[in-house]
Parts: sequence; structure tokens; C-alpha cells
Amino acid sequence: LTSLTPFEQFLQNEDKLSIEDIIHKPEITFDKNTSIIEATLELTEHDCKEIPIIDKNKLIGIIGCYDIVKRILRL
Repeated sequence: LTSLTPFEQFLQNEDKLSIEDIIHKPEITFDKNTSIIEATLELTEHDCKEIPIIDKNKLIGIIGCYDIVKRILRL
């Protein structure tokens, strides 16, 4: 980074931005009945740290690598 110009431009327009302008939509989601094995494979394959869990088109949680490791280690 050789200049702060991108940050300065962002800060000049910050009052016009909403969260929707900067969030990303997940590539994949899981159903609440997805197996831990499948979740682990998908997290690895898609190089994701966390994946949203959906039930009836509603976000009910997020599972991440750390959650799976804790479960395997029974922590």
C-alpha cells in the first residue's frame, strides 16, 4: 500500500454506505441436518472458515472449523 487514497475515498462516502454495500453473500450454506463429515469436507473444499446454517430459508446459526475441532476433541 503506497497511499491512503482508497481509505480516504471510503471515509468521505461512509455516510452513504450501508452494510448491504459491503457484505458478501455466502457461496454455500448448510441445512441443519448436514452431517459433520460433509460440513468438514465442504469447509475444506471451499477454503471457508465458517458457513451459515439455514432452516426454512432462515439463518439459524453459523458453523466453523473451530466448532468442529472442539466437537471432535470433546471440549
